[in-house]
Amino acid sequence: MSRSTSLCTTRTPANRAAFKLEVVRCFRLNSWVTYLIAIPLIIVITLLAIFFFAAFVGLFAAVVALAALRVWWLRSTSARLDAPRSKTGTL
Repeated sequence: MSRSTSLCTTRTPANRAAFKLEVVRCFRLNSWVTYLIAIPLIIVITLLAIFFFAAFVGLFAAVVALAALRVWWLRSTSARLDAPRSKTGTL
């Protein structure tokens, strides 16, 4: 089996006399059970990532909208206070 289809790690041999490292297979990727579990798991993780990213973007847009509304309100209030008032009042 090639190394590209399995996740491997190396370790020193148990007797420590050999110069070559042993290859230990941790996880076999060519098993159909692995694909049966991994593909739905990847799909669920992707959907959760999309959901949380959309929630973050929505909250960010709401904060920007509130800040823009506040700036608009302060400008309109200061413009109303600074506007010259007419000396003639309405009855």
